[in-house]
Amino acid sequence: GFHGFLVAEIILGIGGSLISGADSALLYDSLAATSKKHYYLRYEGRITALGNLGETCAAIFGGLLAAWLGYRSVYFAQTMIAAIGLPAALLLIEPARKKLISRPSLTDIYRISKNALFIDRNLSCVIFSGAVAGTATLCMAWTAQIYFVDNGFTEKEITPLWVALNLTVAVISATAAAVVTRITIRRAVVISALLPVGFVLLGLLPLVPALVVLFIFYLIRGYTTPLFRELINRNCDSDIRATVLSIRSLLIRLFFSIGGPLIGYLAGRSTLDHGLIVFGIILLAGSMAALIFMFRQHQCSGHVFKDDPVS
Repeated sequence: GFHGFLVAEIILGIGGSLISGADSALLYDSLAATSKKHYYLRYEGRITALGNLGETCAAIFGGLLAAWLGYRSVYFAQTMIAAIGLPAALLLIEPARKKLISRPSLTDIYRISKNALFIDRNLSCVIFSGAVAGTATLCMAWTAQIYFVDNGFTEKEITPLWVALNLTVAVISATAAAVVTRITIRRAVVISALLPVGFVLLGLLPLVPALVVLFIFYLIRGYTTPLFRELINRNCDSDIRATVLSIRSLLIRLFFSIGGPLIGYLAGRSTLDHGLIVFGIILLAGSMAALIFMFRQHQCSGHVFKDDPVS
């Protein structure tokens, strides 16, 4: 029933928020403690790739499981898979790092958030740019499925498409360090800022070229998340790293909670294509503003991109 579903979603939300930021911070500090932080982008990319590979497998086997044993069996299977995280979490070792002097409080969280968003401009420009790019990828992950249905695709047709899109992300994420090194960090950031154009083109183009745009979007998505986590880690201290990474995640969810219903509202009043175009233009304006802020700040300080090597 609804109430059981509501409790389950609240538990999932709490669990997700506790992991958010802490996992990437732990990875970065663990590598920094062994003088290997230049490998961060490589490992963060692999984590993203494994996540998308897992989603790809879920799209295939989850559908088969639902067809054979019923939809509820998918939840039981997912519970067993998610339980692997318990022994993994117990085996984690926190590295030596700079820590807050006092026990963190709500006042500390407010102070860190205020500093990250409004005072430390090197950090705030990276957070805002990363949040807009993250909003684009999150909204597209949900909108793409609606787009498929709106264009008459059946469940059997959507599954291979979804598998192909997730494999695209997985391949690029697994090689994120090499991709970013090849095109340079600055160009990678600029390309990520153009992600909202994908929504506009999806609304304007016929189906086949629109699908090509969608695959290009997912190619860029592959390195975007690892890249911005890398930039945030470079521009903040270890004692606030997990909180700062979580701030970006919070902004993405806040923007999504506005953008998602906006697309739905516009699609309901007119068409999905119209909703995608309008949302894409609004998001592109925010993306360009964040990009200009980021490059102006880099010109002032010279430290936003920090030309540290990535491996």
